[in-house]
Amino acid sequence: MDSTKHARQEQQDSSHIEQTSEESIERAHHLISRESSESESGIHRLPFEILAYIFEFYVEFTNVWFYKPVKGPFLLGAVCRTWRHIAWMNPSLWTSLIFILDEKTTEVKVDLAIEWLGRSGNLPFSATLTGFNGREEEILRLIDAINESLSRCRHLALQFFTSLTFSRFSQIREASVLQSLIIDTSEQLDSQLDFGPLAAPHNLEISNIPWDFLVMNWTNLTDFRGTNLFVKDILEILTLAAQMTSCHVHDVRNPFVIPRHHDRKVVHSQLKYLNLRFQFSDHSLVDIAMITFFQNVTFPNLTTCKTGTYHEFPTTHFLDFVARSSCSITHLRLTEYYISSDDLIQIAQALPSITHLDLSYTYYNPDTQPPLTAFYEAFCRDSRYHTILPGDIVLFPMLQRLDIRTPCPFPWAWLPGFRSQYRQDGDTYTIAPGRPNLESFIIACRVYEADSTVVDDDLKCDEDGKPEYFPTGLIGSWETFSELMEMSKNVKLVLKVTQADSSDVDLFKLSYRKLEKTDGRTPKNIRESESAASWTTQF
Repeated sequence: MDSTKHARQEQQDSSHIEQTSEESIERAHHLISRESSESESGIHRLPFEILAYIFEFYVEFTNVWFYKPVKGPFLLGAVCRTWRHIAWMNPSLWTSLIFILDEKTTEVKVDLAIEWLGRSGNLPFSATLTGFNGREEEILRLIDAINESLSRCRHLALQFFTSLTFSRFSQIREASVLQSLIIDTSEQLDSQLDFGPLAAPHNLEISNIPWDFLVMNWTNLTDFRGTNLFVKDILEILTLAAQMTSCHVHDVRNPFVIPRHHDRKVVHSQLKYLNLRFQFSDHSLVDIAMITFFQNVTFPNLTTCKTGTYHEFPTTHFLDFVARSSCSITHLRLTEYYISSDDLIQIAQALPSITHLDLSYTYYNPDTQPPLTAFYEAFCRDSRYHTILPGDIVLFPMLQRLDIRTPCPFPWAWLPGFRSQYRQDGDTYTIAPGRPNLESFIIACRVYEADSTVVDDDLKCDEDGKPEYFPTGLIGSWETFSELMEMSKNVKLVLKVTQADSSDVDLFKLSYRKLEKTDGRTPKNIRESESAASWTTQF
């Protein structure tokens, strides 16, 4: 039997593969069947158990998408009768169902999805269902089939559906293996999604729904992700999920009025990772939600703290939270509209445990966000640029990684002093360890030109072939350039200038070109370096 005829026969036997996929299956069968015949003496002598094991690896690798039935077990079953028998009889190949509801969804497709689920036997399965522009009535039979087997569902994701779909689910009546649950909807729901007390997932992600819309057991929850929640909702979830170690909430909502003092103070001893991004509020000059949160929580074992706000960072309330928690935060990321040098110095003094510091800004406004010169000065241990007193402490002494994205100029000449101590003794400078663990710098300065001209790798030139201008904020001298180049041999340096079109340009590359034109001949050690060829260009 030729390959085309064989593939069609397999499709007819399965009675479910859609007509639009016939040609794809035939082509795939032709290729695989030819390869199989060439190595028939080897592949067909393998025990069925070995072939089944190989099939499992293949199905997992191809990440089966249901709307592409030419992949996964269907493709394997289209090769030959033996492979079809192995694929059809191996329930582990059918334990991951991904279904997308769209305008092309047919009754045949739903039937095939139900049979797919049935072929998983009694094994735990995963189901990911997404609604795109289709009629939800089309998949209610599939929802009912999933609900009937819900006790053996280990991962369930329902995205962009309405109460019509959610109302089909009922409480789990048997021991549940549910580990992960994702619920996302863009419409207001009119009823609860009640899985009952036997549903106790470890991972939960909810978007755009009230937290109490879900009826479940929160005891085993360790990883929570949410979107569009109020602070009071987050506090309730933390109280219910005593084993939670990770909490990530995007778009924490600001209340329209300042809330009353909360009676419930949440002390959570298991939480280690916190990531909160707060919504913009045009009716308040401060982030009420962020202040309220820090006032009402205590996390003694917190190690990672990431926050983002479109308002001024509430440093005082944050430091009160840190002192109350007595936590040793190692990774701190602040994405703020405004934070001052004094704020950062206070945070550095309160958290010497930090190993990764990440600073960036949610909005470019040079009139609001001042340069952090005072912080950089306190951070720099180079007496060539400022006075270092004997009693001055080293800020962030344990720091290993520093990430900064700023709209303000950055003092590149001070950067070597961020890692090492440069002390002056007469005319002699000695270099000593300052932050010996600091191994990575990622710094990008966002520079806007007045004329909005973008400077990229092909610099704008005039008729004589000379560059019209260079962006501001580049390395100012060959001496600094040489020090940074030497520094890059021992640490990771990713230094960028972000232009008006938001593209990042290599700082070394642009600075090299600028200094060639403004400071004369390139020093020999720089000119003969391995990277020099990538920095030069012809105008």
